[in-house]
Order: sequence, then structure tokens, then C-alpha cells
Amino acid sequence: MEYLGKLSLLDETGKPFSTHIERVLRELLPRLRRQFPALKDEVCVSEVLEEAGRRIAEHERRSGPVEKLHGYAWVTVRSVAVSRMRLSSAR
Repeated sequence: MEYLGKLSLLDETGKPFSTHIERVLRELLPRLRRQFPALKDEVCVSEVLEEAGRRIAEHERRSGPVEKLHGYAWVTVRSVAVSRMRLSSAR
């Protein structure tokens, strides 16, 4: 958990996400760990959060700010995590 505390989540261009996206993703980290205990690798967890952040940022570019960002972000994080779990179990 210390790893993500020191690491900045980055978008597809290598730049940090906007502060509101970064904040909500960090707030969802404990919930992600509870719901998906199989995601033990810190790198994998950060990849899930970064992919979710990219999807949220893209949605905001297309449609404007998300009104209920926390809920939208959780659904996005959960979707990315489930996809990641399916990929790893298929291997």
C-alpha cells in the first residue's frame, strides 16, 4: 500500500491526472482492495487505477464533468478490475 501512496497515477501521455480524478481514485483504493483481494501486486493495482482514470478522463473530454464522480469512478474501477481478473485467469 505504501507504493501507491508515493506514486502519482499517470494518463496515457505520462502526465498526472487532474486532481479531482486522482483524489477519487485514491479514495477508492481501500474499497478496491476489499472487493478484489486477489489483486495483491501493487503494480497491477496501479494499472487498474490508471486505466480507470484514463476512461474517466476520456468520458469527461467527450461529455463534460461527471456529476456523481465517486459512483462513476467505482463502476469504472470495478469494470477494469474484473477485466484484469478475467485476463489473468485465462492465462
